[in-house]
Parts: sequence; C-alpha cells; structure tokens
Amino acid sequence: MIDFLKIDTQMGLTFSGIALVTDNLVKRERVTRSARKAYDTVVRLKQGFPMTEVDADTLDRNFGRLRSELESLGEVLLDHLRLSERG
Repeated sequence: MIDFLKIDTQMGLTFSGIALVTDNLVKRERVTRSARKAYDTVVRLKQGFPMTEVDADTLDRNFGRLRSELESLGEVLLDHLRLSERG
C-alpha cells in the first residue's frame, strides 16, 4: 500500500508540473483534474495507514509539494494533516 501512495503522489506531481507549464487551457484543466484526483486519493487512503517514519517523511514532502502546486493552480484544499498524523 505504501508503494501505491508513493506512486500516486508522484503521478500527481507529474500532472501538476505539466499543468503549471502548459499554455493550453484545456490541457491545464485536464491535467489539474488528474493531479487533484491523485491528491484526493492519497488524502482518503492515508488515514490510519501504518507507515515507517522514513516513509511518512518522504510522503509528507511530496504531498506538501503536490498540495502547493495544486494551490498555485487555483485548487482549494481543505486537508491540513501531515501524512504521518493518525486520526
């Protein structure tokens, strides 16, 4: 499961990176939606998932970057929890 979270976060970063550099508005919207879907999936699946501190730190770093890029693209994100927090 941890590998899935890592891959989904990386895919989200790939999509958000494309959205940030493209001049094509249709493409920007499409890849932003894909990045947001990856973000939402990680938010949903990370809840209560046990992981090592190293894995949590890596995911937190990438997740934070994805969150920042999505916000730069105009997305409104409500999740403020670190991946390593349990709740």
